[in-house]
Amino acid sequence: MSIEHSFMALFAGLERAHGTFIIKEMKGAKNIGKAFTQKKPVTAELWTDHFTGKQGLGIIPLRDDSTVLFGAVDIDSYENFDPAELSLKIEEWGWPVIVCRSKSGGAHLYMFLSEPVPSRILRHKLKQVAIAAGHPKAEIFPKQDAMFSKEDIGNWINMPYFEGAKTNRHAYRNGKPIGMEEFLKLAQSMEIDAEELEAFSPAGPEFVDAPPCIERLTSIGFPAGSMNNALFNMSVYARMKWPDDWQQHVYDFNQRFMGPGSSQEVQQIIKSVDKKKYTYKCSEQPICDACNKSECNKRDYGVTSEHSPYKTIKNGSAKSKRPCILDDVEHVICFVPDEKANDEPYWIFRIDSKDMEVTCEMVNSQIKFCNAYTKRFLKAMLPVDGDIWVAKINELLKNSEKEDLASDAGPEGQLFIHVDQFCNGKAQARVEEELLLGKPWKKDGRVFFRSQDLVKYLDVNRFKEFNERQLYAIFRRHGAKHHKMMIKSKCVACWSLIDMDSVQGVLDIPETKMDNF
Repeated sequence: MSIEHSFMALFAGLERAHGTFIIKEMKGAKNIGKAFTQKKPVTAELWTDHFTGKQGLGIIPLRDDSTVLFGAVDIDSYENFDPAELSLKIEEWGWPVIVCRSKSGGAHLYMFLSEPVPSRILRHKLKQVAIAAGHPKAEIFPKQDAMFSKEDIGNWINMPYFEGAKTNRHAYRNGKPIGMEEFLKLAQSMEIDAEELEAFSPAGPEFVDAPPCIERLTSIGFPAGSMNNALFNMSVYARMKWPDDWQQHVYDFNQRFMGPGSSQEVQQIIKSVDKKKYTYKCSEQPICDACNKSECNKRDYGVTSEHSPYKTIKNGSAKSKRPCILDDVEHVICFVPDEKANDEPYWIFRIDSKDMEVTCEMVNSQIKFCNAYTKRFLKAMLPVDGDIWVAKINELLKNSEKEDLASDAGPEGQLFIHVDQFCNGKAQARVEEELLLGKPWKKDGRVFFRSQDLVKYLDVNRFKEFNERQLYAIFRRHGAKHHKMMIKSKCVACWSLIDMDSVQGVLDIPETKMDNF
């Protein structure tokens, strides 16, 4: 089997689309060029182009049946970050994870599977990997549990070994870069099945009932200057789990995890926790960087467990004490449309290890959000006070991960895909008279067509997002012109657009996290 086919088998993802990136120049650590999605199958030739540096290749891990054969944690860190050092730690921990350097100096942490598993299971495990590796805000690929529709294509991630032997996107072993053949052997040897994936845990068993922040920090160590906050959280945990002798457990934790320190400081923390019904300091360092709210809510001694004093320290009306749907949100991604388009932004809320699409209308209406929540999760939640809803939703939107909306993701993007197919994918007019036959005609760097022919084409393809008036308004923003021609003694009205096939050169398109190439 050729090396191209071996990589195709290892990175088997969505079959009907892939990503590509054509580099034009470097700006700092970033590659600048043209990134786009192609709705065409992955082929060995595309892998050859990738290995030779002709053009980069991106693979979509999520498949149409909602299963995956590989996934990755994308660590988008460049300053004071060494992927080789991280790979040594991961090898020491014994994880079935391979670290590859990304194009800009970050890292992709890959997991490979010997059989298809549901995306949601791998995503959950990769989130645990990200937290335990010290990068809880890293992106997870695949980004979804399932496709939103038959037209959805998910998100693609760039492949390693661009430019083959000359690459800087290599994997590591024993802290050293390895070649393509050695990477293949390593990856194949580290494939795990569904049962092994389920059993895999990047943290030890001692704190499986504690908040994930405690579980992670006790496994990788506490950053300098953060030990008091960390020990405070461990004291709250100890008080809930061992109410009769929790103080002794705090002294033990301090000795084991903090090292020699001031007994006076430990006594002060114990006194503070004993004096009032405190809960965890979720918003302070180092806790906030290791926080996984949704997972924490499931733990026996998590922030909202039955042992927690959290519920008793809330004030306000009975309605304000109700659980809020938004408390279970793990992660939010905001897809921001291009300024030139009229598309609305939308969000993906990660709740209970599932993705839920949220529109502007749902953000501004708790009732509509609740209705969508019920359809997605088959359970209902009572509404909370309006001011609580607004405060919580604004906090989530403020801290959401921002991604540029793919040019082909919104209604206008889909429109121009159809326009491109109409202008370039069907028989074209050889002379202007053939406009009367419904064919597009190209001349002087523009493509001419009658509006009724385009509308008919859109109807046949079941695209009815815009009426004819709206179409012309959109085209005007993109340089369209209106013309009247005399053809066979008839006055023919038509539109024209710039013929992009005649435009030479590569456009500068800023890199986006969605394209991630």
